[in-house]
Amino acid sequence: MHGTRRDPAKFFFKRICTKYGDNNIPTLRAREGAPDRGAHNKVETLADHWVDVFNGRTDQPGDIKSYVDKFKDQWETQDLSDIDKAITEPEVMAAIGKWKLGKACGPDNISNEWYRDDAEQVVPILTRLYNVCLREDCIPESFLEAYIFSISKGGDTCNALNYRPIALLNTDYKVFTRILAWRVRKHLSKLVHDTQFGFVPGRNIHDTIDLLEAAKVVARQNGKLSNAQVLLLDFAKAYDSLDREFLREVLKAKGFPPKFIGLVQASHTNTSVRFMANGRLSNPMQVTSGIRQGCPLAPLFFIIAVDLLYDAISSEEKLRGVELSCGSYRDHINVAGYADDTAIYLESSDLQDIALEIVNCFSAVSGLRLNIKKSVAIRLGAPQQCILPAPDITARDCTAAQYKRCK
Repeated sequence: MHGTRRDPAKFFFKRICTKYGDNNIPTLRAREGAPDRGAHNKVETLADHWVDVFNGRTDQPGDIKSYVDKFKDQWETQDLSDIDKAITEPEVMAAIGKWKLGKACGPDNISNEWYRDDAEQVVPILTRLYNVCLREDCIPESFLEAYIFSISKGGDTCNALNYRPIALLNTDYKVFTRILAWRVRKHLSKLVHDTQFGFVPGRNIHDTIDLLEAAKVVARQNGKLSNAQVLLLDFAKAYDSLDREFLREVLKAKGFPPKFIGLVQASHTNTSVRFMANGRLSNPMQVTSGIRQGCPLAPLFFIIAVDLLYDAISSEEKLRGVELSCGSYRDHINVAGYADDTAIYLESSDLQDIALEIVNCFSAVSGLRLNIKKSVAIRLGAPQQCILPAPDITARDCTAAQYKRCK
């Protein structure tokens, strides 16, 4: 496995990637009630703020299975048996070859370059390991570990929650999940709605924009749609908040093989992270909720899970959406989106309370919560925006809510 180099150990560790070694966070506000971490201990301050996000919801989840079962009859049965078939050496070789060089390492400090340069020795070993994982529904403990590199979103850089957590996972784990992601992607177009444009082969973000622009044109030409609007929803900490039990029930209902579901459950049990910043690492923190940003499967899992919100919106007869037409083509668009950005199209603002109640019901089982500051309602008939009411406002209260206009 060391090849023919005279000093393999020295060469091996010399190539450890340090892409994010200079990650520097100058100032962070301490969390109220947290221990005094000291001016230089930013990693533990990050951990203090993120512990609640990474350790699940505080409310009692709704009846997840009953909610998911409501929509099963709407789905066409898919043959997903190829997803958990034995992994081959060519698949492992192809996955290693796809990784970009110079990327940050995970906790084991083994770089993508090493896997690529020593692929002939590594591939047979990894292939055997991955097939054991598939057969036994178990994975190495190292697959459950991650370092968290925090990228500022801009704005208040002293707010620890205003950073995007990127999980730096071990390359051997990402090679494994990339192979599985390739297999899942082949079926995605039949597993999610046609108007989900994120991460589905053959679809892209431009389709989402084109759809919105088309709806604006229709609304401005049709007097009956003068009060039509689109709700642009943003879910707070979406990947980190998704309920893992909800994801498991959705995968089961969608027809994913039991072995694959068992593997997903194993890879989302006893997970831990350590924050990295300013050349330091935090103590390990257990993670009990969400999917793993940085994992090739994560965006696919998310759109499969959020597809039930699309089902719920589409199933509500009162939410007919906006009719788009081109020649003999006619279709009503009521929900669309790109990954975690979701748009609900309404014939009238009077229907907003119904739409938000559906979102509330979905939130109760999925763990996702609206980010009110980033969620807006746009009148399709005129270039005007308003802040949405809080998601816990009931349908009765929504009609009386005062909307704050954006400048």
